[in-house]
Amino acid sequence: MDFSLSNEQRSWQMLARKFADKEICPISLERDAIPTARETWTWDIIKKGSKLGFRTMAVPKKYGGQETDFVTQALVMTELAKADSAISKAFSQNWKWSHLISARLHRRAEGALPHAVRSRRHLRARQGHYRARRGLGQPHAANRRS
Repeated sequence: MDFSLSNEQRSWQMLARKFADKEICPISLERDAIPTARETWTWDIIKKGSKLGFRTMAVPKKYGGQETDFVTQALVMTELAKADSAISKAFSQNWKWSHLISARLHRRAEGALPHAVRSRRHLRARQGHYRARRGLGQPHAANRRS
């Protein structure tokens, strides 16, 4: 079995690494010093990453995305997380929802995914970013019983 990366996977990995070094690392320590999670949010970094295709990596090509494989997504998520795990999570949350919508909800995908691709600020599960940033779990999780 061949475990070497494809040229496309390497390209995505290098793009994510350069983005993390140039855009995320310079602001990461400042963001960590901000006392409230809500104030750490910046649309600027999401817009910049969206222009490079990070937000819509998992969206199928027929809806305007890049339709990257899971290994490519893991490589990108790892490179972004090296600089700031919360920013990486903000992008990767969209991949999860894109997979779910396109795989199970075809009618929903035809409406939701093209809109998500066109918008530079469309995020799925954005609230999870705040919790991830401050190490908080899901609200009311202690009250749930299985």
